[in-house]
Amino acid sequence: MRNVWKGLLVFGLLSSSMSSYGQQVDINSLHYSQAAKQTRMIFDVSASPKHRVFVQNNPSQLVIDIKNAKLGQVLTQPSASHPLFGKIHVLEKTKDNLRLAVDLKQPITAKNFSLSSNNKNEHKLIIDLINKGTQLENASKSIASKTNTQTVKKETLEHKAAPVLPTEEKTEQPSALLALFTSQQVSTKHEKIVIAIDPGHGGEDPGAHGTNGTEEKKVVFAIAKRLAKLINAQPDMKAVMVRKGDYYVGLRKRMQIARAAKADLFISIHADAFQDTTVKGSSVYVLS
Repeated sequence: MRNVWKGLLVFGLLSSSMSSYGQQVDINSLHYSQAAKQTRMIFDVSASPKHRVFVQNNPSQLVIDIKNAKLGQVLTQPSASHPLFGKIHVLEKTKDNLRLAVDLKQPITAKNFSLSSNNKNEHKLIIDLINKGTQLENASKSIASKTNTQTVKKETLEHKAAPVLPTEEKTEQPSALLALFTSQQVSTKHEKIVIAIDPGHGGEDPGAHGTNGTEEKKVVFAIAKRLAKLINAQPDMKAVMVRKGDYYVGLRKRMQIARAAKADLFISIHADAFQDTTVKGSSVYVLS
């Protein structure tokens, strides 16, 4: 009898692992999001997808492999005048794999990731298509900018600075946040303290959901705008919004925006969800 129970237990574990491994992924819809320098393809899927994305030549196509996937409906096609790509179609369908192909009009770089929702049946596969021509243009601008900066520094060194008469400095009461920085830094830089405000999530990533369906992305964006208004009311501070609307910004891109603004402080705002609705309060994480 003991051996029978052991056999049933092993069979149950194997069945469970096989079903989770072979979980079917239903592709329910496809829509597009257009940004200034890239196009985002957003697949709404029923489960976290095991996928692979790559570019092939002859013909020039973006290939998307999704494990155990099934099309729930006909995929939405992009506009015929889209500058980067044309039609998307099924290239191959086997028992274990669905292969989609996107006809490319321009050389592109593709980045992809998946997002999971609190709802077990709501997941997203996101693919960003970036025009390689845009990347080369940005690289050229960066090199030109560095060259111009070096030229300005050289010209500055060649000219002797005129003597500056000492002036009497005014002593002002620093604000609470300004007190985090030394008085020496403030007096020598004569610049505003730049604070990058990062409202979490955005766009196709709603974040957590409240009991009445409130989306985290909307809550944190409202908080961020109020915080920015308070900061900008201070004469010695300047707020920079990392996300200025309802669109998704990648984690690395958020960091790049803050660095480009030369932020002294980075504040990321989230509104976490919890199963127990009686729980209240806040949590603060500081990285220094």
